[in-house]
Amino acid sequence: RVIGITYVVDEGPRVYVERINVRGNTRTRDYVIRRELDLGEGDAYNKVMVDRAERRLTNLGFFNKVRITNEPGSAPDRVVVNIDVEDKATGSFSIAGGYSTSDGAIGEISLSESNFLGKGQFVRIAGTLGQRTQGVDFSFTEPYFLGYRVAAGFDLFSKYNDNYNVGRFESRVTGGQVRFTFPITEEFSVTPRYSLYVTNIKIPNEASRPYNDCTYPIPGITPGYTSGLPADAVYNCVTNGEASVAVKEAQGSTLTSLVGLNFNYNSLDNVQNPRNGFVAELKPEFAGVGGDSKFLRIAADARYYREIFDDVVGFIRVQGGHVQATSGNLRMADHYFLGPTLVRGFAPSGIGPRDVLNDPTANALGGTTYFGGTVEVQFPIWGLPRDIGLRGAVFADAGTLFNYDGGTKTALGSCPAGSEARAFNVTTGGGPYGQSNIACVRDKNVLRSSVGVSLLWQSPLGPIRFDYAYALSKDDGQWGNGPFGFAKYGGDRTQAFRFSGGTRF
Repeated sequence: RVIGITYVVDEGPRVYVERINVRGNTRTRDYVIRRELDLGEGDAYNKVMVDRAERRLTNLGFFNKVRITNEPGSAPDRVVVNIDVEDKATGSFSIAGGYSTSDGAIGEISLSESNFLGKGQFVRIAGTLGQRTQGVDFSFTEPYFLGYRVAAGFDLFSKYNDNYNVGRFESRVTGGQVRFTFPITEEFSVTPRYSLYVTNIKIPNEASRPYNDCTYPIPGITPGYTSGLPADAVYNCVTNGEASVAVKEAQGSTLTSLVGLNFNYNSLDNVQNPRNGFVAELKPEFAGVGGDSKFLRIAADARYYREIFDDVVGFIRVQGGHVQATSGNLRMADHYFLGPTLVRGFAPSGIGPRDVLNDPTANALGGTTYFGGTVEVQFPIWGLPRDIGLRGAVFADAGTLFNYDGGTKTALGSCPAGSEARAFNVTTGGGPYGQSNIACVRDKNVLRSSVGVSLLWQSPLGPIRFDYAYALSKDDGQWGNGPFGFAKYGGDRTQAFRFSGGTRF
């Protein structure tokens, strides 16, 4: 049962590219298509390079279809390469939003163009408007910088948040970054970047929001001050709503000067609608090249897609991150604040350490370490025609955020059970019923998890997604005596429903 195999290799004549024809591009410029080829007129014909160019052109997302064929040239050793494409709409107008009992309604409107003026450049401008958040950002990317296969771009942003329900403070982050992406292989690339931004934290202190009146009393509003009602153990400047001493230490402006690297791997079969493949990103960062912030940070995110059955796609996602101060304690603004981006079913900043001394529900402090995972299966809705564009999904999320790094551990203070006393370098006041410089930090490494269902619709207005999630496990907080009497302190905040959608032009 043994056979012998003889391979006979008969080399044919070498064939050269006589001409490359680009056809069907009514909007995209010729050079944008030609630069994706690793061969030109006069080069030896190479089928591997032609197939690689076809994959690159498809993944650009500029065309409905791409087809590369060849035909005989003017001589036996000449071949003509024909590239037939069909331009498609590459601009998009999108909206995204959600609603929660804690944060109210929020929406985002964005305009983007991935093939600006047919030059292959990416431009995006987006605005966010909500009950407690506003912002704007602008991005520009040139995929072939100075004629090389190097993507260069910059981002400008300004974002305001009224963190009424999570921290009794307002914040605004304004700045920008520059970046360069160097492809190492077809799947792997490296992106060095530099960011410079200012974080400004302000504590409102007015009649409707007296969040700093222990330190700066408001006449007629602060209990026990001038014409205000007398202060007692139940009604005082803390119980009428007061920012954590951790927030008070962080108020003001902080300049962050940061350098970082992105390591990206992408083997997806289709970037816009993946069915098979793997995509991963590793982001180490260092802040301390000037500025006020001093920390090291690293984050990772990976997804694996697999078509299980016909048009039934499953994917697994894992993510995690850690940040550590390189000098002193970590500033509050440099911690991670997470919610539905880690585990759906939770509100923004609804997961992680909290100061339970000043408010039993608010005053999220953020954490230094997080990790999580997602399993999701997307499928057609049986019984409905596929051209309607409706698909369903089921998912399960799990993750956690923990390890607050701020203040100094102390034996002083009387904290509710399950929390740890930490002292901060701030001046407070308010008399015998006022605020001390102690925060009671509830920091539980509890695994949060949820399950849910989604409806995905490729509507005439663009892709729309509805998510409904139910939290299976969370930190419920703990009953105990504190400044608000016997109450439940700490605990995560949930948000069951989210939606997003958009259109293309």
